[in-house]
Amino acid sequence: METVNRRLSDGIQSLGGLMRMLREVAVNSGGKVISAAPTMEDWGVSFTIDNGLYWAGLSYSESEILLLRVCGVSRSLAQEIGFGSAQVGIPNTYLWWNRLDLESEGVRFFAKTESNQFECIEQFLTESIQASAPALGQVQNIA
Repeated sequence: METVNRRLSDGIQSLGGLMRMLREVAVNSGGKVISAAPTMEDWGVSFTIDNGLYWAGLSYSESEILLLRVCGVSRSLAQEIGFGSAQVGIPNTYLWWNRLDLESEGVRFFAKTESNQFECIEQFLTESIQASAPALGQVQNIA
């Protein structure tokens, strides 16, 4: 356990802002948001696009990593994507994960303006969703 300090309020406000961005990007991508709720381990937005079920958010243990999870993918097709990772999910289903390190030199997310942060998230989710489409048995639609 760690001591709670004065940065708690700022952290909660920042996390709430990130969740609003994720929700808006999901909707702008044609998604229907199912939930946007925290758990004891993470906080993210669950949404559907066509036949795909997606989750985007943060794990509290790696709060600098933005995650996108795609549920119900074909394991072999997910492994063919060439990046991200395929993992066993709920019994007999597979998940495909992609990660964006928000603190990396190439991303520098926390140094960006609000509109540039939104664009960064939008680019990550769009590219990840498009890349995952074949693993869901969907034709890849590149706009």
